[in-house]
Amino acid sequence: MVGLEQVMAEEGTQTAAADGGRTDFPYVLYTGRKGDTVVSVLAYETRAGVAALRPRAGGVLQKLQRRLEDARASAGP
Repeated sequence: MVGLEQVMAEEGTQTAAADGGRTDFPYVLYTGRKGDTVVSVLAYETRAGVAALRPRAGGVLQKLQRRLEDARASAGP
């Protein structure tokens, strides 16, 4: 992702719910860092595969990155 110093991606399938029940939810987790600020996006959908989730999560991460840049620019030096 342009503008972020580091980006981490994780993809997989959630197999257990909070109540201990079985699940089968594909997910994509993107985490990016710029300076001392970290932003993270988790996308999961019961009716979509990981390939469909990648662009959604990537788009949201880019929006967060732009908001971060805008906030830093308006705060000044």
